[in-house]
Amino acid sequence: MKKKFADTYPNLAWYIDGLGVMELGTGENSDSCLRLIDEGGTRYESEECDLDAALEAADAWLGEEFDVE
Repeated sequence: MKKKFADTYPNLAWYIDGLGVMELGTGENSDSCLRLIDEGGTRYESEECDLDAALEAADAWLGEEFDVE
């Protein structure tokens, strides 16, 4: 059985559903592989480029930053 994104990364799902966007991949303006962005700008940039590790780190950061679980 496949897990849903929201089951694996609940804090990321919560953030993307109403607060901001998640960008994946490096680009001209950033060397990070994962970024969380809202109307105020970049809130989080991963130091990890392994996708699973980057998603886990961002989900954990959101849980601490917004006190959600």
